[in-house]
Amino acid sequence: MSQLNPNQIDTLREYGTLKVESRKIATRMDDIKGEVRTILVEVDALDNPVELKDLGKLTLRKRKLWTYSDKTQALEAQLKEAQAHERSTGIAALDYAQDVFFK
Repeated sequence: MSQLNPNQIDTLREYGTLKVESRKIATRMDDIKGEVRTILVEVDALDNPVELKDLGKLTLRKRKLWTYSDKTQALEAQLKEAQAHERSTGIAALDYAQDVFFK
């Protein structure tokens, strides 16, 4: 492995710092998401978005939630079993991609 230069070290440190901050922000957002949803329901934000001036708008949206028949659920289970079989027997092709990972 080659030696890192100061600019590279700075870039890696910045990435690490941002990643730590990002995790803290994501945790806080998860913590208050239920309260935000409650507020938006109270003010009927489905039809009336809440404008936060320079930040943008908060709104509720409807999301489709599908419930499948027993037959389709059984087929899905069979597919998962077939995929596991192919992975364990080497039939399925495996490839690797490089990605940045930060602990």
